[in-house]
Amino acid sequence: MLIILLYCIPSAISAVKSPEDAPIKHWAYKLPIRPAIPDSASDWPRNPIDFFILSKLSEQKLDPSSKAAPEQLLRRVHLDLIGLPPAPELADQFLANPSDAAYEKIVDDLLKSPRYGERWARPWLDLARYADSNGFQADQIRDSWPYRDWVIHAFNSGLVRVCVAITHIRIQNRKYSETRKH
Repeated sequence: MLIILLYCIPSAISAVKSPEDAPIKHWAYKLPIRPAIPDSASDWPRNPIDFFILSKLSEQKLDPSSKAAPEQLLRRVHLDLIGLPPAPELADQFLANPSDAAYEKIVDDLLKSPRYGERWARPWLDLARYADSNGFQADQIRDSWPYRDWVIHAFNSGLVRVCVAITHIRIQNRKYSETRKH
């Protein structure tokens, strides 16, 4: 494999003879420019992002979906943010006053809920192959719950995923360095 890479790289480099021959720069290296918000006579957009969505839908000759019923909206936001359906009391309270302000308050409350971190830590823990036991071969319990709780706390306290990843790598490197010393 290494021989193939060493063979291919010089030919790829020699194919580019001048900057004009170089491929277009990757989007990640281009300076971000705020685009102008597309015009629309529709009353469907509720925020600037919606204008861009409506513009692309119009290009494809599609119409936006109709507004969701309040009970559907409440159920969707609960399942998306915390992975659980809303409590019946909360649903009754929201359905009595399904305003935008009430919806925004529910979203804010869900984002502050400990369930939010539990819901969004789950995919991260899956990627890190987290388990409370050894599993298949011998099902002994492991003391890995502090890591699980730390990841949940990281999501609830607003740490971005990159910070979680960097900290996780540092912890692993520290453990590796300590095992190499002995």
